Order: sequence, then structure tokens, then C-alpha cells
Amino acid sequence: MPELTALLDRYRPEGDAETADIQRVRTLVEAAADPYRRELLLHVTASALIVHPPTARVLLRWHQRQQAWLQVGGHGDPGETDPLAIVAREAEEETGLADLVPWPDGEIRHVVIVSVPPGKGEPAHEHADVRFFMATGTPDAIRPENAHAPLRWLSLPAARDTTSEPNLRETLTRIEPLLHSRLLPLYRHRLIIGAMVSIRLADRMARLGTESAFEVLARARAIEDAGRKVIHLEIGEPDFPTAPHIVEAAVEALRAGATHYVPAPGIPPLRQAVAAFLERTGRMRVTPDRVVVTPGAKPIMFFTILAMAGEGDEVLYPDPGFPMYESIVSFAGAVPVPVPLRERNGFRIDTGELERLITDRSRLLIINSPHNPCGSALTREDCEAIAAIALRHDLTVLTDEVYWAIRYGPGPGHASVLDVDGMPDRTILLDGWSKTFAMTGWRLGFGVFPPALVEPITRLAINSVSCTSAFSQYAAIAALEGPWDPVDQMVAEFRRRRDIVVAGLNEIPGITCLEPQGAFYAFPDITGTGQTSADLQARLLTEAGVAALSGPSFGRYGEGFLRLSYANSVENIRFALEAIRAQLT
Repeated sequence: MPELTALLDRYRPEGDAETADIQRVRTLVEAAADPYRRELLLHVTASALIVHPPTARVLLRWHQRQQAWLQVGGHGDPGETDPLAIVAREAEEETGLADLVPWPDGEIRHVVIVSVPPGKGEPAHEHADVRFFMATGTPDAIRPENAHAPLRWLSLPAARDTTSEPNLRETLTRIEPLLHSRLLPLYRHRLIIGAMVSIRLADRMARLGTESAFEVLARARAIEDAGRKVIHLEIGEPDFPTAPHIVEAAVEALRAGATHYVPAPGIPPLRQAVAAFLERTGRMRVTPDRVVVTPGAKPIMFFTILAMAGEGDEVLYPDPGFPMYESIVSFAGAVPVPVPLRERNGFRIDTGELERLITDRSRLLIINSPHNPCGSALTREDCEAIAAIALRHDLTVLTDEVYWAIRYGPGPGHASVLDVDGMPDRTILLDGWSKTFAMTGWRLGFGVFPPALVEPITRLAINSVSCTSAFSQYAAIAALEGPWDPVDQMVAEFRRRRDIVVAGLNEIPGITCLEPQGAFYAFPDITGTGQTSADLQARLLTEAGVAALSGPSFGRYGEGFLRLSYANSVENIRFALEAIRAQLT
């Protein structure tokens, strides 16, 4: 990356070789899909590693773990390329604060930027998108007059001597009373300061990603806290309540004493109910002993990849796709291999391209239908072709079907590789209650595994989550065995919203949108606007009050697209469409 090399050369003394820390930052920057994040990592983190590596490493690890903003920057030459100037400008744009406190005169060795999320029960003015800048030099630089409480910014002049880690620790100790009394809710600063100076994460944490939806949500909440309206089209969860009969089943279970440990793979009545439900809905015939219940469906994904993908093994996954696929594969030490989903193919897997990507190291293929973020759905012909490839190359398939019930296509029903002879013995079915029954907060998922995988997956559950909460499993039984009307009504409303979203987007100059076949996402092509996905996403949020996600949040093949969730009211969807139109015309 030329700009990274130029920056490193600017800060590195002549003749010095790149350190392992700098090489790690180079890798991190080059892998960043979001241009906004790439710029920050490039200009802020890279320079900080050269100015003061120990502090930078600690804060970089905290940033990777928390997903909230936490960066370090060093002071370079004045001007627009100065990391401090870039950070100040970006922060101003991010928070909408126009009257930022000017930077003090004198050399600034380090700047710390911290975003503190809201705490339960705390008033908005105490926590709304809190950021403070600290230029740390000698402890004598700490002066109360440098704390600007109205804007919650802290700007400190620093001495010209080199900042050492013990000096930084003393500086942070001196600053603690200011943070306590002027900037942060009680005790919140202790956690942050402790992380700055003591937490050291394992290297593998640098390979673990996150979901950008929650980052966008945090920015949107900050805008709302400032008094502006935001239409939320970024978060992927049904905006419907859990059906009353499901809630009542959980209450009854609690009153009956279902508050203790239960078997790791799930209580027998629920495993039986899952098997019966799958057969009743025509999806597959399976014995209960192959069903494993987990707190949410993500553990099925995590456990499968950890159990099957070793160091250097290759895992194929859809791109654009759910970002956790790539994240977990990388975390496991395996090699993520993106399988492009292209608009010209209806965002379905091109099986010819898929087969060309397979090597002798390929171990696992992940597919998702109906699909997040594209809303596409595999056809029976697609599934048969994918199954033939898996059988030919001895691949195990993880089929993510959490949106199976939310489909709109005119065809005969949900298509799955599990329908193909020979596939149930090499396929893991991932599903759950979150989307079908509007139960995202209940954290209930299940997997159906080939017999040889049940014990290893159960062992992973025992070593991590122990079991899924007892009372919630009785609610899960009620969902599977209860009336289907709430699901039908929800899907019908999603279909109505889909039609409104697609029609509205296709009327906006520069935007085209295919009709989703399932899930509750539209994935419009925005290349006609002449803007990148990240630029348009940021513009819509800050100027139009519409929170959406950029296509590259789901992989590099998502560039040129946005994801809009229509899990919102028709009134809000129409408002968002008009706001988008106003921005682009």
C-alpha cells in the first residue's frame, strides 16, 4: 500500500528496518474493508507504533477487542496529513461538534481517542458519544484548566521529552480525577485506564472481526442523542414482538423451577421437538440425537469451524456474506476463501466459479440461503450443483438457513442441499429461533450434525457455554409446536415492505435494486451515484438521517452496494426513501 509505505518512511529513522509491530499494522490496514477505518488505522495507528510502540500495542488490541473507537496517534508535520489534524477532522464530522477545542501549542507525543458507550440508567448528557483527547507528556502537563467539560474534550499540552510507558502510567493516574469529576460516569474511567496500561491480548485477537452494524448503530445513537432523527435500516432483527404463547411458556418454566443446569446439547424434549419440526415442515428427517441446541446460532458456526478447520485449511464462504464467516475462519487459523456472489447471477453462487476455487486444502463450504445481505435464495438446481461439487471434492457443507421461513419466491418452497441424496451425512444445518419467531434477544439456536460431529461439538459447548438456559428451551418448544399464524403474518408484512422498498429504490436516480427472494434486506446497486459504498453510507447517516450498511461491510465484493433492512415500519421506510432521494437529486 503506497500511502502506508510513505507514512512509515516519514516516521521511521533512515536505515531502520520495519519492526514486527509495524508489519502487523501494515497487514491490518491492508485487510480493512471499510475505507473510513482504513484511513484511521493508516494515519493514526501506524504513526503511533513508531512514536511509542508499547502504548500503541495496548490500545490497538483494545480497539480490536471492543469494536468501539480506541486509537493512538503521534504528532507529525503540520498540515492535512498530520495524524492529529485527520483525527480532529474525522471526530468533528463524526460527532457533529463544530467548535472543537484547538490543539495547544508545543509538541504532542500521543493522542488518545476513546468512545464510551452508554451505560444503563445514565443520562444522555453524561455519556453521549463521549470522546476525549489526551496529549500525554510529563505528568506536570495535567492541569484542570485543560479539561473542557461542556464539550467533554480534554486537550493537554505535552513536554518535548520522549514519553515512556511508566510516564504514561503516571500521567493517566494524574488525569483520573479529571475524568472522574468532569467527563465520565462513576468508575467508567477506571476500566478504560486499566485497559490502556495493562491489558495485553493474544495475537489471534487481531484476526477476530466484528459486525459493522453495531458500529453504525452506535454512531446513529449519538446523532439521536444530539436531538436529530435517524431511521434505522442497519440492524438485522425482526421488529415484531415474540408471540405471547412463547413468552408464557418461558414464564411457566421459570415458575416450575427451570433455573438449573441442563444437558449441554439441549434438553431431550427440545431436541425431539426440533427433529419433529424439521420433518413436519418437509426440511429433513433426523433423529433427535443429532440435534445440538446452543445460546444463539453463532455458536453452531463457531463450533463447526473450530472443529473442522485447522491451521492452513481452506474454508469457502459467500462474499458478500455474513461477516462472521470470514472472522471466525481467520480466528481459527484457517484460510478464508471468498466465493463471489454477483448481481448478474442474482447474488447466487456461480457453481463453475466455486469449483475453480477448490484446492486440495479445501475442507468446508459455507452457504447461506435465504441470504444476508443480498436477500437472494438458492434454487433447487443450484443446490443440486453445489451438492455434486461437495461430493466430488469430499467437502463438508455448513448450510446457514436461519432465514428459511422468510421467503417470498413463487417456487415450490425452500431449497436446500439437504434435499440431495448423500448430503445429510456431510452437511451441518444451522438454524434458530431469532428470525423465524422474532426471538433475537432470547439467544436460541440449533444445529443438526452428522453423527461423527455431535460429540466434538458437544465438547466445545461444555468448554464454552456449558448449556443453553433451561427456561428458554421450554419457550423454544412452544415456538416450534405452537400456532404458525404469527410467523405467516410477519412474513406477509415483510413482503409488503419489500415491495415498497424495491419500488422506491428503483425510482431514485443512480440506484437499482433486485427483488429479494427472502430474508428482510434490500441490497441496492449504488454505482450509478458515482459514490463509493462507504461514502454514501456515511452521507446518508450524517446528512439524511438514514442508517444503512455499506456493501464492503460484508466483504470486498460488496463494493458498489448498500444493505438496507426493512425491519421497520412502512412509515419510516417511506421517510427513508424520500430522504435518500433528496440527497441524490
